[in-house]
Amino acid sequence: MAEKTEFKTVETSQEDLEELEEKIRRHRHKIARRTALVIVTVVAAVIFVELWSALRTYSGFEVQASAEETSKIPVRLRSPAAPSQPLVRWTVQALAAAVAAATAR
Repeated sequence: MAEKTEFKTVETSQEDLEELEEKIRRHRHKIARRTALVIVTVVAAVIFVELWSALRTYSGFEVQASAEETSKIPVRLRSPAAPSQPLVRWTVQALAAAVAAATAR
């Protein structure tokens, strides 16, 4: 394999160098804006889905099957709207506290 030892140098003017640096800066800012937009969109979508899941109510449903409880140990049941993630649980609790404070006045 042949080794390359001689490199060609290209003369550039100061204006060309400044123009190239400006293009690189604009490109980096464009990539940073796109990345920030994607991150904000994903976070907003996750928060929306979590809140929608935690706050939805079931108005119409049918019992498909039921069984007698044989255990004497009480079982704590959760409603389908009970949040499982800490962020959603905290948000729901904060909203409930705000509503309670507003209705108490």
